Amino acid sequence: MTELGIDPFTVPDLDPVDFIRAAHAAGFGHVSLRTVQPEGSNPGSTSVTDANLEDVLDALADTGLAVLAVDIVDVSADMDIARITSGLAVAQRLGSPSISVIAKSPDERSVREGLARLCDLALPRGISPRLEPITYLPTGSLPRVAEIVRSAPGAGIMIDALHMHRMGVTAREVAELTAGLPVTFQINGVMDLAEMHARHIEEGKTEPNALRWEALDGRLLPGEGENDVLGLRAALPDDIVPLVEAPRSPRVRGVGASEYLRLAHAAAAAALRPVTRSPIDSKESAS
Repeated sequence: MTELGIDPFTVPDLDPVDFIRAAHAAGFGHVSLRTVQPEGSNPGSTSVTDANLEDVLDALADTGLAVLAVDIVDVSADMDIARITSGLAVAQRLGSPSISVIAKSPDERSVREGLARLCDLALPRGISPRLEPITYLPTGSLPRVAEIVRSAPGAGIMIDALHMHRMGVTAREVAELTAGLPVTFQINGVMDLAEMHARHIEEGKTEPNALRWEALDGRLLPGEGENDVLGLRAALPDDIVPLVEAPRSPRVRGVGASEYLRLAHAAAAAALRPVTRSPIDSKESAS
């Protein structure tokens, strides 16, 4: 059976303990958690802090779930070091091997300096920063992010199936550009572009950016969309555990968080079912 993880943005209204227990009941063996909340307008996902850490550790011990990643930190030269350091201390207690990183600044020098500084803080704790290429941010290019990451030894890349699809990045390009780097891998389904824009107009009343709305609340479950989840998986090392990140609040409200997690696990397991030949090679030979 494929090992799978789940990100809390998928069901952001659950607190960490309830999220861990619901994820375990749905069949997941891994989770990501928040220890530093993203700034600005973002989905919920209560943070793990000193106040609830022991309860979260108990829930992890009871269920046997492992933590794959923490947070989404906006990295730049002027990032909030005290806030991040506090979160890293909690992340270390959780046993997280990575911290997810985004970059909103258009100043690449600031991003490089911030990532290097975060490495200095995180790597001694056994935590690798993973910078994510995101379509609607200045770092919306996998080649650019790979270059930035290679300038900060110990850092890695977050590969998200949604953003790879919207950028037009192929599985082969993912394999080439991430070679030798630590990688975290998030999976989901992606709507047809016309349907996405129609849904955004209908549902995204408070979010003018269609791509940001899609990332925060317009994802499908793995295997439901037109993106190549299996091909991306084949492009990455065998020991990577995919994390489902598929927030879609209308569906969660319709079936409830626990059932949505069960559906997410079933969809991801089906989408990643092994095949007898490489999806990368088969797709390219067909084209």
